[in-house]
Amino acid sequence: MNKVNDKNTELKSIYEDVMLPNYAPANFIPDRAQGSRVWDKNNKEYIDMGGGIAVNSLGHSNPLLIRALNEQSNKIWHTSNYISNEPAIDLAKKLTELTFAKKVYFSNSGSEANEAAIKMARKYHHDKGDPRDEIISFENSFHGRSILNISIGGSDIHKKGFEPLISGVKHAKFNDINSVKQLISKKTAAIIVEPVQGEAGIYEADKNFLESLRELCNKQGTILIM
Repeated sequence: MNKVNDKNTELKSIYEDVMLPNYAPANFIPDRAQGSRVWDKNNKEYIDMGGGIAVNSLGHSNPLLIRALNEQSNKIWHTSNYISNEPAIDLAKKLTELTFAKKVYFSNSGSEANEAAIKMARKYHHDKGDPRDEIISFENSFHGRSILNISIGGSDIHKKGFEPLISGVKHAKFNDINSVKQLISKKTAAIIVEPVQGEAGIYEADKNFLESLRELCNKQGTILIM
């Protein structure tokens, strides 16, 4: 590719000038995509193995999703949390029918969902007249990049330079229920665990470990966040 006509290089140069480098993006700029295939600004083809960090599970430019987006865009766009909307109500109803959940909370990201879960856990204990503030998480865990989430996360690489972090967080060993029992107390508001640790390298939680966590939380009156 002639560098004079290399749109990837040109756009990457602009990116470095005008965008905050909080991530290290790939050395190409996507131009279009279909299914699992992506083409960059120079028309080079790639296979998308990430799916937008698992967001695009139905593939790019899925015709059913495009139809739904077009239909909704011709009705109403954003309403904020001050006004509900029919699609959200329909989805929440389906989720409560198909899962254990009795209530549904929609958020913009995993970080925001975890922030809300920790807040709800502390508020739950506060409203019961049993204020608790401690959180137990696990070594090598990842929960997001906000201050709270890097505090409960178990990787030091995400914490360096952002201290002081949120207090009251303890880290147990993953898949080791005895290490959790050594940390849990009457001040423990919640235990947060990933059924699969992805950032750490795809480590699955044992079924017996998760069941033991559930039993321990029930015994201690602690919220279990998964």
